[in-house]
Amino acid sequence: MRGRAAIAGGTLGVLVLGALAPDLVDKPLAWTLSILPSGRSLAHSLLTAGALGAGSVLLLRNPGRRRQAGVFLFGYVGHIVADAVPDLVAGDPEALFFWNWPFAPHPTLSNDYSFVGQLFELGDQLRLLVAGEFSALGWVGIELVFVLVVGLLWLFDGAPGCRCLKLDRHRH
Repeated sequence: MRGRAAIAGGTLGVLVLGALAPDLVDKPLAWTLSILPSGRSLAHSLLTAGALGAGSVLLLRNPGRRRQAGVFLFGYVGHIVADAVPDLVAGDPEALFFWNWPFAPHPTLSNDYSFVGQLFELGDQLRLLVAGEFSALGWVGIELVFVLVVGLLWLFDGAPGCRCLKLDRHRH
């Protein structure tokens, strides 16, 4: 990390957009408009990720745009893989049906209902954690550990993009 150039703001934005894209597509289409069967279907499918990858390689001639497409796809595929981690940790590989959408059967998920319902569930789990009930550590714990690791790496790298912390004093 040290000695490397920081990620440009535009590239970071493309990475964040790619990482959010599967949920920005699937959640509203499933939970609000009821067009998709689940908040993990069309945009969480490996078929869609493959089509985006092939399309970007075939259609984008400009190397800079192709690089941005690669950054977008990195975030996109990273999101799809990260969504699989809780199911794999729980020993439920069959829950990875969304990778094969629309070719695999699509069961109803217990937590696949609405934005408000998700927020209430998250709030309940965080309240349990604050109260010392570590039985709520499931996927929330995994995500909190991930946020902690990324935050520590960011601080270790001198908090690039945040001049208010003045942690980049060792850089030239």
